[in-house]
Amino acid sequence: MSDDFKNLAATNKESALYKSVISENIDEFKYVIENIENNKEYITYSITNIETWYNYIPNLSTNSFSNFVKVLLDNGMDINESGKNLILDVSKSYDSHRQPKFGSSEIIGVPDSKYKIETLMNLGANINIQDNDGNGILHYILSRDNIGIEEYDIFEMLIKNGININLKNNDGDTALHKISYKKNNGHRDIDMEKKVISLLIENNADKNIKNNNGKKAYPGAFIYNIKLILVKYLMIYYTLFLYFYL
Repeated sequence: MSDDFKNLAATNKESALYKSVISENIDEFKYVIENIENNKEYITYSITNIETWYNYIPNLSTNSFSNFVKVLLDNGMDINESGKNLILDVSKSYDSHRQPKFGSSEIIGVPDSKYKIETLMNLGANINIQDNDGNGILHYILSRDNIGIEEYDIFEMLIKNGININLKNNDGDTALHKISYKKNNGHRDIDMEKKVISLLIENNADKNIKNNNGKKAYPGAFIYNIKLILVKYLMIYYTLFLYFYL
């Protein structure tokens, strides 16, 4: 490890951590974390306040992710910290262009999110944990624009491991609410969404549970299919709009 990096760690730990995470240098990362005074409190503060270096932890490569997480755990990270924690941050979506951009941005998941969620589960993460708005892992994953094969596989894995499929957020929405009333976007895979709905219902998702606005989790096959027809027309309109006006 270079003297320049050690000097950086001594004078600006945030920059040193950012550099080590971006370069996926586990030795540098471990050096900085282990030499921070009150490192447990600092790690908790960084996660809660979304420090820049921490933002890149969920996006680490598959080969590096577990090693970085273990360093954090060895130095006091609470894997089940109330309100803000790593398994929710790995599950949540982010913009593929890093900032909203009409017509081209897509809300997607972090790379290899299934593996990362499974890794955290094996390290003791609670799959029924919720953020301050009551959202759980399923709520976060269903915020992605496209629900595809990886998302379906994640749902299967979580169901096999006993996730509370009827977990409500503060608005009273369950996972079934989130997918049944999913807003239109230009990236949806309707057939896969139907498979996810079937998977949830087959595994005892409550179709009749109501949210705070009185909406049932699943409006019924007829109403749902009518909505899908409207969605398809809207997607055609959306595509034509992008073609002629952007």
